[in-house]
Amino acid sequence: MVKHNNVVPRSELGKKRWRTRVKCFFNQPAKRAARKNKRVALARTNYPKPTDKLYPVVNCPTFRHNNRVRLGKGFSVAELNEAGLPVEFAKTIGIAVDARRRNRSVDAFNRNVARLNDYKNNLVLFPRGETAKKGPVADTTGVKVEDQTQFKGTIQPIEAVDTGITYEALTEADKSRKNAWVLVRNARKKARTIGWPVKKRNMELSGGVKKGKKKKGKK
Repeated sequence: MVKHNNVVPRSELGKKRWRTRVKCFFNQPAKRAARKNKRVALARTNYPKPTDKLYPVVNCPTFRHNNRVRLGKGFSVAELNEAGLPVEFAKTIGIAVDARRRNRSVDAFNRNVARLNDYKNNLVLFPRGETAKKGPVADTTGVKVEDQTQFKGTIQPIEAVDTGITYEALTEADKSRKNAWVLVRNARKKARTIGWPVKKRNMELSGGVKKGKKKKGKK
């Protein structure tokens, strides 16, 4: 029997109840192999279509990372219209489309339009049939499907851009300096409070104010 004013023990809370409350994922390696086999089978079915789609180049979000570029989710409707590609037709030739995306930069807009035009110029489009509806991109003639190789990997990867930043090894003079955080903090403080010291020094040189302050005495 439990004595004193203690918590009433409940032994059932310490049980795991494996059948009802615990779920284990011991089939993760098998799922990984199944996903790979599914990708391989899909690539064989879509031969000679590339295994990946064409994605736009966008800037990363937030002020900290917006100087970097990466591949986005899909091209906007305005970019496809500028390149002369209907949305539904673009989906059939391996172009990723994101109807919710909006263009807020002229440079990024022109960059993605040029990316679409390059893709159109290098595209090999086989005819689906005589009665099939033709799109804005003409079918390729004189090329056999058996002679083509399936492209695997990223289509039109991002090219490295020279930012002009050079890196140098640390010297002994650099290592002997104070902490970088302290230097930045002092520099910010100096930039924030530089106005009054300069004004005070100019007034002292011109004789407008004397150095120091007079203390008021008690009566």
